[in-house]
Formats: sequence, C-alpha cells, structure tokens
Amino acid sequence: MLHCTRNYNGDELEQPLTLKGYTRMKHTFLFELLSIEKNKTRLPVLVLKIIGEPKEF
Repeated sequence: MLHCTRNYNGDELEQPLTLKGYTRMKHTFLFELLSIEKNKTRLPVLVLKIIGEPKEF
C-alpha cells in the first residue's frame, strides 16, 4: 500500500512493484515506520541488526 501511495501519479504506477523490489522495500518500510519523525522510541540494537540501515534502490 505504501508503494502504491508513493508511486501512483494519478494514472498509473510510475515504478511497478516486483517481487525482488518488494523484498528490498520491506526492510526500508519497516525502518521508516520505526524511525518516523518525532518518534521518541529508541530502536533496540537487535532490531537494527536484523533490519539494518535501508539501502537506496
């Protein structure tokens, strides 16, 4: 749903969602949700080790 919201231009998806792309974006979305602006929660070290910093794609 987040991918569609970000990539829909009013007519179509500008970037199609493939299985490979979804696998990469899962971690990026999780990281973004956990580190949303003004969120005062500190991410546990184990969570950061699992999801890591998001990679640009």
